[in-house]
Amino acid sequence: MGLDSNNEIKHSNIDIDKNIKSMNMPSISDKWDIVHFEQLMWYWNSSKEIENHCSNRINGILFMHIPLWEFQYIVDNSRLTKCIGSTKEIMKIGMFNSGLFSTILQRRDIICIACGHSHNDCFEGIFCNIKMCLDACAGFSPYGTDDLRGGRVFEINENDTRAIKTYMVHYKDLK
Repeated sequence: MGLDSNNEIKHSNIDIDKNIKSMNMPSISDKWDIVHFEQLMWYWNSSKEIENHCSNRINGILFMHIPLWEFQYIVDNSRLTKCIGSTKEIMKIGMFNSGLFSTILQRRDIICIACGHSHNDCFEGIFCNIKMCLDACAGFSPYGTDDLRGGRVFEINENDTRAIKTYMVHYKDLK
């Protein structure tokens, strides 16, 4: 949940209700921390509020920095999860278990989780019917490999919002 200034919606005639704004998870600490129970409840309550307002569960994408430990399942079970991409660093990154994934499974409204903590990995797969993407760096100041630098594009079908397509555009491929 949440929007940033780099989002661009093309070819859409969706009426955006002014009561539903960009939803930023409250911060508990200004240092490295975990996802706290209050934040899980914020997500749950915000999701229910949107569902009640729209009289329907609304699908969403969760963008976060550090991946949940369920991302390891994508790599460890690459055939079952349809994992594609580079998985050089995944075992070294600091994944965490916060209860967020189980909360997402119970709400059934997040269809994609996109993370960008590991600068040497760029992959996607599906776990528990949720598309999970981990991307290398977009900029040139963080460490990483030049062949993976780029940005992820999300295409969402307005008639079937579960049919999300996502792919990377790498700098090396731009001419």
